[in-house]
Amino acid sequence: MPNGTTPSNTQRDRAVRIAVANLTPFALWLRRVATPTGQPIPPLAITRDDVRIDGVDAAAEAAGVTAGMTIAGARQRLPSLDVVPAAGPGIDAAWEAHLDALLDLSPRIEPLDVGIVALQADTQDAHHLAEAHGARVGLADTIETAWLATLLTQPGEVWTLPTGGDPWERLDPMPLHHLHAVGLPRLDVERLTWLGVTTLGALRRWKPRHLAAYLGPASETLIPFLHGPHRTRVSRRPPPVIEMAVHEFDDSVHEPAEIDPILTKLVREASDALAGRSAQRVRVVVHGAGVRSEGTRRAKTPLRDATRLERLAHLALADAGLVPLGIDMLRIELSGLSRPSEAGELWPQRQRRERARHVVAARFPGQARQFVSFDPHALRNRLRWQLEGDEATAKPEAGPWPKEPQPKSVVSST
Repeated sequence: MPNGTTPSNTQRDRAVRIAVANLTPFALWLRRVATPTGQPIPPLAITRDDVRIDGVDAAAEAAGVTAGMTIAGARQRLPSLDVVPAAGPGIDAAWEAHLDALLDLSPRIEPLDVGIVALQADTQDAHHLAEAHGARVGLADTIETAWLATLLTQPGEVWTLPTGGDPWERLDPMPLHHLHAVGLPRLDVERLTWLGVTTLGALRRWKPRHLAAYLGPASETLIPFLHGPHRTRVSRRPPPVIEMAVHEFDDSVHEPAEIDPILTKLVREASDALAGRSAQRVRVVVHGAGVRSEGTRRAKTPLRDATRLERLAHLALADAGLVPLGIDMLRIELSGLSRPSEAGELWPQRQRRERARHVVAARFPGQARQFVSFDPHALRNRLRWQLEGDEATAKPEAGPWPKEPQPKSVVSST
C-alpha cells in the first residue's frame, strides 16, 4: 500500500531524499513503452536462454504462464504470448538512454541494476517518476531501505518511509520471498522457510556471521540490506555528450521513400560532427500523430562509419513504431562517444623491418643469413650455433658449421 503525505508535512516533502525506481523486468517495461498508443499489448514474457520463461507480466500470469515453463509449453497454453529477450545490447542501450533522460530530474543518479536506479529527489519528483514511467518507487533516507520499499508497492505508486524514523516497523512484516528480487535464491528462501523464517524481520534477527554460515555467497548481497552499511548519498552521473541532427517535416510522412533520404542525411550530419570519435549508441526520437516515441540501438563495438551507423538508425526507427502513424519530426542522437587510442609505433616499426628484409633479399638473393641455436650444450661456443637462411629467402643453410679437424689415428707396425 502506498503511503501518501499529509498537509502538515509540506516542508518535509520538499526535502530531498533518496528515491529508488524499480522497472524490473526492464525488458517487459521497454516492450510496453515501445508499443504505440492505441495498439493492444499482448501478454509478455522474458527469457534468458531461449528455452525457458524467466518472468511474465500480469496478463500472462493470469493465463497460467509462470516462470520456469518452457517457451513451447507456454505458447501451447497461451498462443498470443510474446517472448522477448531479457538482456542484450539493445536492452543495455535503452537502459543507458533512460538513465540519461532521468538527468532532467536530478544530477545524482546511480544505477543499481538493469531496471533499478537510485536518485536524490523530493516527494513531488518521486510521484512524477512513478506516474510518468509506471515505476514502483520507494522513498526513504537510505538506498537500501528505499530499494526494499519498491518490493512492497505496485507500478505507478510510491511507498514513502518516514524521515528520521525507524523504517523496519514497516519493512519487517515483508514476506521473505520478496528478497529474491535483491539476490536471495529461491532455494534459500525454501530452506529458510523450513526453519520457520518467513518474514524479513525474522531474518534480520540473524547476525551477519550466522547468515554467512547458512547462506554462503548469497549472504554477501543480503547483509547490506539487513545490517548495513546503508548508503545515504547517491553518486553523481555526468551528463552525456551527444551529437544530434533534427529534421521537421512540412507534412506527416509515411513512406520509406520520404523517410529514408532524410534519415541518411541526419546520420551523415551527426557522424560528421564526431570529428574522429566513435559512437556506441544510436537513438532515434520520433514525433507523430501527437505521440512521441523513440528507439535505441547499441553497437557491439564503437562505430564511426556513417554506413554502419545508418543501419542501426533504421533498426532504432523500426523499434519506435511510429512510421505507420506518420512522422512529423525526426531526431538522430549519437551517444557513448569515445576517442579510440591506437598504437602508432608498434605496428609501423614491424612493417618497416619486414619491408627492409624483403628489399635486402631481393637485391642479394640467397645471401641473407641468421644465427639459430644448434647445440646449446656444446663445449665450444662456435659449435652451439649455425647459420640458416633468413625467413625472407626461405633457403636454410645446410648443416652446421664445419667441425674442428679430428686428430689422425696413428697405426704402429711391428
